[in-house]
Amino acid sequence: CSSDLTKRLAKVYPILFRFLYCTGVRIGEAVNLRREDVNLTTGTITIFDGKGHKDRVVFMSDDLKSYSCAYQAYMDHLIGETPWFFPGRDKETHISEGTGQVRFKAFWKATEASKLAEKEPTPHCLRHTYVVDRINCWMADNTQKQEIKVLMQYLMKNLGHETSKETFYYYHLVEEAFKIVREKDTTGGRVIPEAKRR
Repeated sequence: CSSDLTKRLAKVYPILFRFLYCTGVRIGEAVNLRREDVNLTTGTITIFDGKGHKDRVVFMSDDLKSYSCAYQAYMDHLIGETPWFFPGRDKETHISEGTGQVRFKAFWKATEASKLAEKEPTPHCLRHTYVVDRINCWMADNTQKQEIKVLMQYLMKNLGHETSKETFYYYHLVEEAFKIVREKDTTGGRVIPEAKRR
């Protein structure tokens, strides 16, 4: 019945958008995931035939894995067997990329933030945010022993990019990044001295 379908889709969309933000996958890659592509034991997601016809493995964080396990158990109870991790109105088909974009837009417009923002975000913005937050986290982590250049190679592969230049394109110097750069900067003051009034 329609109320069951509404309840089910109300569970699908939150985890779909969490997937985009927590893994950096593209919405087209996410909606095409089969159940067998998401290994909830190892916490890995296998993307087949991504952009550029490339396959790759993406790792889930512990909290996303836990949330996904609860989601999968709910779906098993509600609709039983389905080949798709994000089933659509008919459980034998998956949610379409277009439907995901339409729902994201509707949810965004229902927020208070939408009344203040100049531009309307898209699901792809969650991929951008994933990259920005990941790099900012590395920059802020005083215990991080590895060079960001090395970590970028892992991030690049995770996103399905050929070069780190493609990955850096996603990184924008947002307000949070400026704060981190100021805290970590040890040479800026010597290279560019602060102007003093006479």
